[in-house]
Amino acid sequence: MMLKLCVIDDSRIVCNGIMNNIRWAEHGIEPAGTAMDGEAGLALVRRVRPDILITDIRMPRKNGIELFRDVLDLGWPCKVILISGYTDFEYAQEAVRLGAFDFVSKPFLAEEIAAVVNKAKARIVAESEEAERVRGLESRVRESLPLLRQEFVQLLLRVASTPEQTAKRWDFLQLPPAMTDLVVLAVEIDGAEPPAASGGILDIELVRFSLSNILEETVAQATRGIVARDGLSRFALVVNAGPDADATSQLAELCREHVERYSRRTVSIGVGSPAPTVRELPESYRHALAALSYSFFSGGNSVFRYADLADRPADARFQAYSPDSEKELLLYARAGNKTRALEALSAIYAGFDDKRTQVAPDGTAAAFLKLAEALYDVLASAAGKDADARSLAAGELRALRADAPRTLAAWKETLDRACADVCDRIAAERTHESEADIQRSVAYIKAHLQESLTVQSLARLACLSTSYFANLFKKQTGVTVAQFIIAERMNRAKELLAEGKQVQEIAAMLGYEDRVYFSDAFKKHTGLTPSEYRQRISG
Repeated sequence: MMLKLCVIDDSRIVCNGIMNNIRWAEHGIEPAGTAMDGEAGLALVRRVRPDILITDIRMPRKNGIELFRDVLDLGWPCKVILISGYTDFEYAQEAVRLGAFDFVSKPFLAEEIAAVVNKAKARIVAESEEAERVRGLESRVRESLPLLRQEFVQLLLRVASTPEQTAKRWDFLQLPPAMTDLVVLAVEIDGAEPPAASGGILDIELVRFSLSNILEETVAQATRGIVARDGLSRFALVVNAGPDADATSQLAELCREHVERYSRRTVSIGVGSPAPTVRELPESYRHALAALSYSFFSGGNSVFRYADLADRPADARFQAYSPDSEKELLLYARAGNKTRALEALSAIYAGFDDKRTQVAPDGTAAAFLKLAEALYDVLASAAGKDADARSLAAGELRALRADAPRTLAAWKETLDRACADVCDRIAAERTHESEADIQRSVAYIKAHLQESLTVQSLARLACLSTSYFANLFKKQTGVTVAQFIIAERMNRAKELLAEGKQVQEIAAMLGYEDRVYFSDAFKKHTGLTPSEYRQRISG
């Protein structure tokens, strides 16, 4: 294919040199015009619609960067190559970030220009071929769906049928595998999303069609088989088993590798039990799904054989973690101790990571949901009579049940987040309660300055231990309990002195039995005796 090339530079020598000193026809390039400034260059682009555009950055009327932006606005998909001097290097880099194909620094050789133009041509050809391939895929999706084969295979996987009942239909549909020595492989697209979340039905269909082709080609290279769609994100492969037990496992691994290599997706595969005839296909299919469910632990891109599941201990469900581990987790959660609660949760995870005690996927999910329910119960209990908080906890738990994680890693992330959230909320509530306790204590102190106030008596009123109350009081007020009481008494003493009360009377009103002791305390706090203070404020 011949591609059109335009050159825009305010130097006639540069334009002519690029156009005339390279045998463009030999490169499949047609010289289509030159211009001496950006405005003329834009008009040339509109008229000629080149496939490749070479433009200098520094030009009169409109520079190369402005021209490039105008070309972008036109929507014409040409490859723009910038010519830059040493001082224009940052501009050229910015243009490449905006989508320019490449840049060439001055001075340059004809060979450099030819090389970068050929690179642009190769990109155009590749993009054209890719677009053609996508159009071909879309056409095949519309026109080549073997619905009868798909429906028949779906029926065979779910309803036991004798070879005699099946043979005629099998031959009529020309199913590739022989009717004996079969095995089912269940293939799940990892991380598949609903159409609304993934970009639409057509995107999902293209992904499934592409993966179906890869699986069909891989199976055809190893044995005879058929690839049937099995729901939105799964395929069922019915294949003839190989000469030994490992052959089918090797095929499954090959399918997984090819999908990863030739697409942007990964798959998980479950290998079912052997089906000597079509009668055993439903059992092989059920076993393939059971094996596939273990991708819960790997997170995807893996192969599991049903034959390997028989080695797991029958009582594994009850060995994953002890009741004491759960009690420890909930104890820390009730205390709002996030660090310790997450450590306890990590210890619980260890039992699910160990294959010797690993619970089946559905059991693991059920156990993790039970832990989540227990954590939210702690939060609901801590909320007490707060209906809004209890409703919020219940709503979050309902959302988790409705859209539960699908892998072990996702469950861990969800539980960690829920645990941290529960601890944070409880800690915040306790902080709020503690602040209220201290505010009540402060109000009590101010109202009872005449009484004998101590840390112990105030802690008892707040129903807190003496040390905890003292630490909490200082944390909230910035001073110790004793310092706060003295400060409040002295502030009140100043008010009473201003009102004309006698020192002896003031001392008694503020809980001081000894007038001299009160005067000493007042001077220590203010730097003045009560009499000196009264004189100062009275002028």
